[in-house]
Amino acid sequence: MKSSWINFLACLLLSAVIWLFHNLSQQYADIVNVTVIPSSNIAGRAENASSEVTVSARCKASGWRLIALERDRKSRKVFFDSSDFGKPVDDNFTINAATLFKYSKDIFGDDVTVESFVTDAVSMKFLAENHKKVPVVAVMTATYKAQYMAKGPAVMTPDSVLIYGDEDRLSSIDAVYTKQMNFKDLRSSVHSEVRLEKPSGVRVSHEKATCALEVTRFVELRSRVNIGTRNVPAHTHLTVLPSSADVVYRCVFPMNGNPVDRTEFYVDYKEFAGSIGGTCLIHYDGLPDGVIDVKIDPEFCECVAD
Repeated sequence: MKSSWINFLACLLLSAVIWLFHNLSQQYADIVNVTVIPSSNIAGRAENASSEVTVSARCKASGWRLIALERDRKSRKVFFDSSDFGKPVDDNFTINAATLFKYSKDIFGDDVTVESFVTDAVSMKFLAENHKKVPVVAVMTATYKAQYMAKGPAVMTPDSVLIYGDEDRLSSIDAVYTKQMNFKDLRSSVHSEVRLEKPSGVRVSHEKATCALEVTRFVELRSRVNIGTRNVPAHTHLTVLPSSADVVYRCVFPMNGNPVDRTEFYVDYKEFAGSIGGTCLIHYDGLPDGVIDVKIDPEFCECVAD
């Protein structure tokens, strides 16, 4: 008799457990409150909000998941894109409910469907922080296949970043450099993501940048050109020695035109007047599109006025 009661109670308990598991596995909807530690990348502002915020929403999930959310008191750190905030009021940045939906999984986790948010918007306070804008400098070496070269300097995106920290520390930093990049035997353009070197004692607005190096095939032309003069005052004669120079043009292949006939080489009298010994740099003007590089030999000439 006693054994029958034990079997009965065991079956009853098992049935209750099965019923509980079955019911808690069903989908339910309820109001869920989650404490969020907001972070963002707002220009000129601290990375983290000055205080936590509570996000409340009507969520649909399994009974097990809703119970876990209700019992979980741990704050969740969520990154919000700065472009998702509305116009700030003082230090307060607001994100509306329609935009909050894109952060549903970050806030409430997987296997949870947010049906609606309790409030129309959530406000977060990001305090102003000492900052400075500095250029991004590419640190790289590159070699090229024969008859190929870079069409211009490497282009970094972003080309500048914000650094945050103590004013004295910021004043000593003039640029943020990339990690070393090495490209070998290039014959086509390169687009590469590279990490940035973070200066000690500061926060940098970006961890990575994209380096774009345009590579092209070139053809080389050589010519001997006469050196002219510009800005010479009336009744003054400026003698240039030597009066000619050897020039090497590197042009994108195929060429659009002959640069030899369209480029003028000269020295500027204003530079001569400000020089000590009369040595002047040879300049050029009228260089057509498609010329990548110009080398002049000699680069400087001696000038005498009479």
